[in-house]
Amino acid sequence: MIYKGEHSVTFGDKHSWRDFHLVPTSRPVIPPPTFKERYVDIPGRNGAVDLGSLLTGGPVDANRIGSIEFLVAPDIWPSWIVAYTTILTYLHGQTMRMTLDDDPAFYYEGRFTVNQWQSGQSFSTIVIDYNVQPFKVDVQDSSGEWLWDPFDFESGIIRDYADIVVSPAPATNLVTVVGHPYQRELAFTTSAAMSLKFEGTTYSLPLGRSSPYGVVIKPGENTLEFIGNGTVDILYRGGSL
Repeated sequence: MIYKGEHSVTFGDKHSWRDFHLVPTSRPVIPPPTFKERYVDIPGRNGAVDLGSLLTGGPVDANRIGSIEFLVAPDIWPSWIVAYTTILTYLHGQTMRMTLDDDPAFYYEGRFTVNQWQSGQSFSTIVIDYNVQPFKVDVQDSSGEWLWDPFDFESGIIRDYADIVVSPAPATNLVTVVGHPYQRELAFTTSAAMSLKFEGTTYSLPLGRSSPYGVVIKPGENTLEFIGNGTVDILYRGGSL
């Protein structure tokens, strides 16, 4: 049995228990995304061409779609219609982030809708549907002050990429960024114009914030070399299935 406050969910900036007095009827689990399969038969060739991985070199996933059912605490709300109207007004059809108390280091982002409300004699239930992106994303990015509360000491990665000093040649300014399975583009904030070498290509980084096309962090270690004189912040937010 789940008790008040256990396995709660935060929608946007509203906590399901503290703000809406909702108790999930079971532990919320977000189902895995569905792989986008597309095979094309070509005459004279064995098998079929897998277009699902042709452009990206890896699997391409659809959104994660599901629902969470909650019990509505009857002893806190003045009436079921007040609860229903409040939750519907805040949530229905809105795009926002969702964070599970059971997995606080990540958030899901997508659209949420109120599916149904069933009012009984002793309690009411509400079902909230979601259609979110296939990958969950790090709550913590690489440029802000580190948050230890949601950090996973078993699988988490500490990313301290702020105020990196870039010294003139002959200094070698190498930074290793460890990527999650979720491939993401990087952004940079520099105190002066400089250059970036990444996977054999040199990119120009102007003063201020920029996000060069083609600088995409892949799973595992990614080595970046900065050339110039100044400081740089690497803005990266990882993700995972």
